[in-house]
Amino acid sequence: FMEMNLTKHATPVVKFKAILILIGFVGCYLMVISNRFSASVTLFWAVLCGILAVMIAMNIGHDAVHNAFFQKRKWNKLAGYAFDLVGMSSYMWRINHNIIHHRFPNVSPVDIELNQSMPYIRFSPWFRRLKLHRYQHLYFPPLYLLFATNLIFVRDLQDFRIIPKEHSQNIVRKIPVRNYFYLMLSKILYLTYTLFIPLTVLDFSAGQIIAGFLVMQAVMSIFELAIQLPLHVSTLAEIVNIDEQGIIHKSMTA
Repeated sequence: FMEMNLTKHATPVVKFKAILILIGFVGCYLMVISNRFSASVTLFWAVLCGILAVMIAMNIGHDAVHNAFFQKRKWNKLAGYAFDLVGMSSYMWRINHNIIHHRFPNVSPVDIELNQSMPYIRFSPWFRRLKLHRYQHLYFPPLYLLFATNLIFVRDLQDFRIIPKEHSQNIVRKIPVRNYFYLMLSKILYLTYTLFIPLTVLDFSAGQIIAGFLVMQAVMSIFELAIQLPLHVSTLAEIVNIDEQGIIHKSMTA
């Protein structure tokens, strides 16, 4: 960056792209709740809205929590709430991604990218093996379609210790009460604009709207997996373990 005189923060082009993503997201959502289209066309707008939601998280929220979008930390913190806008906790993402994942990539069971789906999916040879894992190649595909749903409605609750998880983060000993409030607020906000408002304003049946919501979640899951999974779980990715004292005996660069 120094040799080529490049900025470590978002360029005007990147910021313009972010604005287009946000405009596209709002526009597609307005098309969904306009009640002017057939079920199939409305589903198209909903799926596109879901894809743009993933882009908001990965193009705006991700860079902001890395303090790489704006030069000033306070603006990055504000932009980081993009995660909360699309249903995920920016507070927990910062912990899981910045503090845990980037420091311990593919270190089992620390890395959140490995243990987020346990015990149903076994991403590491060091994880406890259950009988059902013998068949995970068969039930992987339908579970992958729930990847985004898991991120929004399960993983946050696990990492906030609201529901149990075998290997949850323990970096933060005591989570501030206000972050529980923000967590619940983001989930309520997300369910309000993705389900409750469509159920109120659209002429389709509740079954059709819920089915559309699940289709949107499935497409979001595929889109999100295409970004995350190949980088962390593949035949080229080496996974190492820690001992009972939490020591890594093998360097990832060895």
